[in-house]
Amino acid sequence: MQTTTLAEAVKLKSILSKKVHELEEELRRVAYTTVEKGAPVQGPVRSVIVVEAELQDVRRDARKLDKLMYKANIENTVFFQKEEIPLVEAIEWATQLRAQARLAKELGASLKEKFSIAMLSIPLFIK
Repeated sequence: MQTTTLAEAVKLKSILSKKVHELEEELRRVAYTTVEKGAPVQGPVRSVIVVEAELQDVRRDARKLDKLMYKANIENTVFFQKEEIPLVEAIEWATQLRAQARLAKELGASLKEKFSIAMLSIPLFIK
C-alpha cells in the first residue's frame, strides 16, 4: 500500500474539491439543450448519466480521503508546550490562536475614545 503524507493529502483534497466543482458545472451544462426550431438535435458529448457517475466516484474518493485524514489527525501527535497532543487538537488550537491574534489586531487598530470636558460635566440644579 502506498503511503501519503498529510501535506500531500491536503493538496489531493483540494484537487478533488476542484474536480467536484468542475463536474457539477459540466452536469449543469449537459443537463439542458437549446435547439432552434427546425435544427437537428445535437446531444452533449457526455451524457448526464456518465458525468453523474464520475461525480459520484470523485465524491466517494473525497469521503475516503477525509476519513483517512481524520484518522491520521487523531492517531498522530505533536509535542507542544511540554505536552503531547493529537494533531486534531493542535489544528484547532492553531485556529483559535489565529482568531485571538486577529481580534487583538482589530482591537489594537481601533480608534481610541476621547472624552470632551463638556460630555463629562455634571449639570447643576439651580433653585
